Amino acid sequence: MKSFLKKFFVVFGLSLVLAAPLMVSAQFDAPADQLPAPRFQSYGGAIGLIEKAANWLLYIVIALAVIFIIYAGFLYLTSGGDEDKTKEAKNYIIYAIIGIAIALLARGIVLLAKNFIG
Repeated sequence: MKSFLKKFFVVFGLSLVLAAPLMVSAQFDAPADQLPAPRFQSYGGAIGLIEKAANWLLYIVIALAVIFIIYAGFLYLTSGGDEDKTKEAKNYIIYAIIGIAIALLARGIVLLAKNFIG
């Protein structure tokens, strides 16, 4: 399972890095009167976008943590008394709880920055 997760994160990270030039190439040259309106008129618009992204990431992390906790429960139930499998299951639960805590702290930092800036 660890090698699968490692491969998944490597492939996911590489796909993000390789997709970055495609996002830049989406820009076009057009006369000034045909350019789209600016996306953000103030700092509030940018902060709102960052806050929405942080919320989405929080939901994704919590969903992944729940999946890992369920998987850890499955490992624990099917361990059959094997100490290595029970230790692995306990580690998955600990890592999931740490992930949730870090996600909640990150959400708190975004709210703190929002209150500090505006």
